[in-house]
Amino acid sequence: MIGWLRGVVLEKAPGTVLLDVNGVGYRLAVPSRSVDEIGGPGEEASFHVHTHVREDAILLFGFKSRSELRLFEQVVGVSGVGPKLALAILSHLTPEAFARAVVQGDSSALTRVPGIGKKTAARIVLELKDRLAEQWGDGTPGGVAGPVTAGSAREDAVAALMALGYTQLEAEQAVKEVAASDETDLSKLVTAALRRLDRTF
Repeated sequence: MIGWLRGVVLEKAPGTVLLDVNGVGYRLAVPSRSVDEIGGPGEEASFHVHTHVREDAILLFGFKSRSELRLFEQVVGVSGVGPKLALAILSHLTPEAFARAVVQGDSSALTRVPGIGKKTAARIVLELKDRLAEQWGDGTPGGVAGPVTAGSAREDAVAALMALGYTQLEAEQAVKEVAASDETDLSKLVTAALRRLDRTF
């Protein structure tokens, strides 16, 4: 199973990149945002890769960061959501925006993605949010009740990272390294922690 590729860009188009790796061309489906971030033909690029095996094809999905890859794999684990729809989410939402929507139970943020209706969005939030509730261990379906403190923001950030597939140890260490003592902004914490995790891969 292919998990990582580095090579020279042969072609790129909306949602796809053809990568030359030692003389072998790999066509990757990628988030549309990623196409704008990589260089043109002849320039080197690298991708975290999810290999999707079907009866009639082997499909490769490429991502510029490990956070995007983990988000993708979390979403395709939701019943009724396939890789194309998961890729659409990543084309329109950053990992931190997705994590924030899950933590806050904001299904409306997902309905802005083409192809996702209210029922699908609610199912995505429900399935991933249940995992977060179990990890928090406080029995609160929508998250931690009460005023937001630096401590609760750090706990929520750890939970959001774990929903994206990171281990509790990885999430706690990343949040610990980036969190200011008085930080209460969940979005900032998750964003900074994701950047730290991507750099340490």
